[in-house]
Amino acid sequence: MVIRHEPGTVTRTASPKLALIYPLLLLLWLSSALFADSCEFSELDRRVGALEDAENRSFSANAAFLYWWTDAPGLTYALDDGTYLHPKMKPEVGCKLGFRYELPHDGWDLFLQITHLHSRAPTRQAARAGKVFVPLWITAADMPGGFVDSVRGHWRLHAGFVDLELGKTFGGGRFFFLRPYTGLRYAEIRQKYHLFYSGGNLFPGGQDHVYMTNKNFALGLRNGLDIDWKITRGWGIYSDLGFSLLYGTMLVHEEEKVSFEAGKRYHVIQRFSSQAASIDLALGLEWLKNFRCDRYRLSFQLGWEEHLFFAQNNFFHFISPGFTTPYSSRESLSFDGITLGGRLDF
Repeated sequence: MVIRHEPGTVTRTASPKLALIYPLLLLLWLSSALFADSCEFSELDRRVGALEDAENRSFSANAAFLYWWTDAPGLTYALDDGTYLHPKMKPEVGCKLGFRYELPHDGWDLFLQITHLHSRAPTRQAARAGKVFVPLWITAADMPGGFVDSVRGHWRLHAGFVDLELGKTFGGGRFFFLRPYTGLRYAEIRQKYHLFYSGGNLFPGGQDHVYMTNKNFALGLRNGLDIDWKITRGWGIYSDLGFSLLYGTMLVHEEEKVSFEAGKRYHVIQRFSSQAASIDLALGLEWLKNFRCDRYRLSFQLGWEEHLFFAQNNFFHFISPGFTTPYSSRESLSFDGITLGGRLDF
């Protein structure tokens, strides 16, 4: 900094910090001016041809965070003083990733989306004083009057869906849009279930291990309807109703082994064809914003989803001592919970 002293006057140079502000202010002013001009031109273009912006935004990418609960009936493992015990499901985190391409023909689009969820439910129960557990998943020969002192186990699920849709958007005015679609769904749902029964008069000084897997791989047609209703500037309500009919293969593997016995009590592997339906429901709130003179669109969604897969749980219960008459409950499997997602159109 240089200071000059002249008779009767004192002159000081500007602070270096203040000297840096002026170029930044000038750059900000020039940027805003250029941005405003470009938006004026784009506004003029929109008035001349309103469809150009929609054609320019031919692609979109979306991602979502899932906080879902899993409901898996048919997993009851013991009876405690008249109360049936089930694995306690907790909400788990999953994700969705998708990509959409707007076809240059009458509002048709192709949409590909992948959904993944992992769920688990550990179990550990010890009988209270004077109480016992009646096991429900061991061989029928041991059931009359049999009990155990403790039960522990672990249930785990991996679920993945791949949806490919061909849809067309219809506008019912400026604020209401319908998108019917058709396509394919590939679903892969794998479950593992371990149960350990210990003590009591059934397994004194030892334990019984029941190990089960249930795997389903299926492909089928998918149809549905998306609804988008703009209720005010930037805000809207979205919903989705989908139905799939899936054909595939079900693979069930079960075995039982007692710690103080030489061999396994049974070991069964069965593979069979499966035909089952699935239903998807979604409802939520959406916020969207155009930027860069409507060249891009950013939106966020917060909603609730329900997904129901029929006849998924095919774990076997053996109701005869010879293990020749398996019983399968064929219970449905469902997922529901909160979905928070975002989408970028470009």
